Amino acid sequence: RCLGSAAAGVARLIRLCVDQERSPSPVGKLVKNLCSRGVDRVTLQAEALARTPVAHGALTALADIFRALGPGVRGPAPLLWDSTFGELLKACGGGAGAAAEAPGPDAGRLLHNLWFLAELVPAMHADLHGTVQGVLEGVCAAGVPHAQRPVRLAAARCLAAVARTSPDLRDAAAGRVVERCVPLLDQSRQAERAARAGAVAAVKALGEALGAELVPFVVLLLVPLIGCMSDPAPDLRGAAAQGFGRLLPLLPLVAGAPPPPGLSAALCAQSRRDAALLESLLDNSKIADYALPVRLHVRLRDYQQEGVNWLQFLRRFGLHGILADDMGLGKTLQAIAILAAAAKDAAAAAAAAPDGAGGERKGTEQNGAGGPRRGPGALLSIVVCPTSLVSHWEDEIGRHLAEAGVLAPRVYAGPAKRREALRPGIEAGECNVLIASYETVRSDVAWLGGLDYLYAVLDEGHLIRNGASATAKAAKRLKAKHRLVLSGTPIQNNVLELWSLFDFLMPGFLGSQQEFHARYGRALKASQQLDAKRGPKGAAAAAAAALTAGQLTALDALHKHCLLYTSPSQRA
Repeated sequence: RCLGSAAAGVARLIRLCVDQERSPSPVGKLVKNLCSRGVDRVTLQAEALARTPVAHGALTALADIFRALGPGVRGPAPLLWDSTFGELLKACGGGAGAAAEAPGPDAGRLLHNLWFLAELVPAMHADLHGTVQGVLEGVCAAGVPHAQRPVRLAAARCLAAVARTSPDLRDAAAGRVVERCVPLLDQSRQAERAARAGAVAAVKALGEALGAELVPFVVLLLVPLIGCMSDPAPDLRGAAAQGFGRLLPLLPLVAGAPPPPGLSAALCAQSRRDAALLESLLDNSKIADYALPVRLHVRLRDYQQEGVNWLQFLRRFGLHGILADDMGLGKTLQAIAILAAAAKDAAAAAAAAPDGAGGERKGTEQNGAGGPRRGPGALLSIVVCPTSLVSHWEDEIGRHLAEAGVLAPRVYAGPAKRREALRPGIEAGECNVLIASYETVRSDVAWLGGLDYLYAVLDEGHLIRNGASATAKAAKRLKAKHRLVLSGTPIQNNVLELWSLFDFLMPGFLGSQQEFHARYGRALKASQQLDAKRGPKGAAAAAAAALTAGQLTALDALHKHCLLYTSPSQRA
């Protein structure tokens, strides 16, 4: 209360000085001191951006100054105007008399502009919203793809704050993100990693800030995020999964929603295409039958064909999943079919690429993080299974495939010296499927984790259910474009085990383990306790009624979150 009174008093003093045209005037010095304190500890070295008590007081006073001076703030308080808009106007060419050869925005001042705009935009007069919309170009062009992380975080935070302010700014901010930031998520365009990270942060921030208000834009944001969930960089991959998880519950609301205002014809067409894709994601019956490009010695049963269709759908769009069919229903066969199809397609693509463009078998090719990549790269897959199943996988590949050479398996097992002797041949591309036990992966994760895989398949994947175990940690260090878990019993003792499986598939999708437990743990525990009480005399209905609305909502949300990534036979 004291802070608010003091801030309001400073604003009234400044307004009085402006109205009376005082000369000399204290306005300039007051604003200068407030602006310097408003960015307390907001530096390019900051790990996180947050208000300190000093900054909080200064920003409260600056917000009151914006309210007091209204649309005429620029004349009497030019320093406040420049602190909020200066570098952003320069970034989008909006500065008065800006020369074409003028230098780009200063990183430190750009960071402060983004900080001030995010903090002060709710206090700005509606007549200033046009200026805010104008500088969104600078936020997306200079802030989002910036090489320094604090600037990228400030840009994402700024876009979210602007979008929350009013419907017109919401549509402007979301539209700018779709037009300027989303294209940075396309890895085929070879955007810098920093630019991709900034774009992911911007989309994630919008999802967290707007919730259901973002529905008209969801289709255009979800599909590009899918590809980033396979990014070589773990932190970027996790942020993309978190953003995807935030937006996914909005998907059922998209049907019948009008398109966002002001979209170009190209973006409208893209929105229709992406909507068709996402419809298939929600409804498995919309997925067309996949004709395998390889011949098998067996004919797939209907439910196995349905599983292969689903696996191909995941592969096509860079998603990951749990094949959770019951024992004896052909999980190994379905996995072998999709591994063979992927290997044949990858080999054909590598053969068709001009020299130097494919690069799949070049042991010195650069990975997404900028370091050397060992191994045959995108043509190598790995199957991790219990020790007792290692030879079984090798035999099953030979038994089911009718085309020799499509999959060339190599068992990576035995004493340490023997495994080390196998490595040169693997790195030279003598095989395209590596079969290893969980114990071997745990022992040799330093080498195995340095390879890039087309597929990482965990057979009996429930063995990583304890996310703190060395086995789970080693499996999660495998870098793969596609990740697949096979398990007839993905959850054995505790539904919280589900978090560890998804932490392998899409780290961050269900949040951190602590966030998952906080959001779903109480509801899951209550549900399990009710299951234990169920009896033959209708006690189930009475027990279910004991679940609170919040617990039921949490369980429903978790079910919808995970439904899309479990095999069709387990979606009931």
